[in-house]
Amino acid sequence: MSNIENLNVSVQGQNPEKPVIIHLLEGKAPEPVETIQPKQIGISGDINTPVNFSQGMNPETKYDPMDAIVEFSDNPKDPWIEIKYEVGKSLFHRVRGELKPNPDLAKFHFNEAGFFTNKTFAEMIMNHPHCFANKGEAKSLRKSLQNYQAKFNTLVKKADDNQGNTEDMIKTEFDRTGSGIPPVINLKMPLFDGGDDKEFSAEVEIEVVMTSGKPEARFAFFTEELGLTQRESAKKMIQEQINQLKEHFTCIRVNQ
Repeated sequence: MSNIENLNVSVQGQNPEKPVIIHLLEGKAPEPVETIQPKQIGISGDINTPVNFSQGMNPETKYDPMDAIVEFSDNPKDPWIEIKYEVGKSLFHRVRGELKPNPDLAKFHFNEAGFFTNKTFAEMIMNHPHCFANKGEAKSLRKSLQNYQAKFNTLVKKADDNQGNTEDMIKTEFDRTGSGIPPVINLKMPLFDGGDDKEFSAEVEIEVVMTSGKPEARFAFFTEELGLTQRESAKKMIQEQINQLKEHFTCIRVNQ
């Protein structure tokens, strides 16, 4: 029979109204079970990431539409695809793929009036000949910009309303004659990283600004075609991915 020992037990707080029962166990206690707090996993990458990830999942698994869905947006300003699937109660993993714009597009500063000076315009073309549909056109344009001297015409017009009111109007225009600068250029490049080359055109616009009292030519690229081509390209690239994912997931379009 085990020896009976007297133990002093203190109870913090008020005295309990009911007897306190203490069970004393003898012997070696079992090793504690190690528990790991589950964490939500988020994976992000290029637009192929969700499809590549889904191909590594168990093909025999049949997901309930409430447990695994694919949301996507084909808005050209922010195109993306995301798989969200449940791995435990109130715990979801997310796998996201995004279409990132080709960084070369930003270098052209499309539709920003008067952005380039003669020098910066020539430097930009020299650094991005791969963006032109015709590399020879890029070389010719760069040489024209490096060699030409800007010419300006000053137009003076007098206005008289025969009521004693006269006004002198002075206008300075850039003389494009002999500059070698084409009115339109043809470009060819991916609109999104990982995409195919797309062709589109842009107008070369020139405006005159006064710098320290002297006229200076400023250049810019203007294009409406680019926006339309971006929209079509984004929809096509997203739809190609969704066509593969919809075999196993419910796909929901959530453009914002």
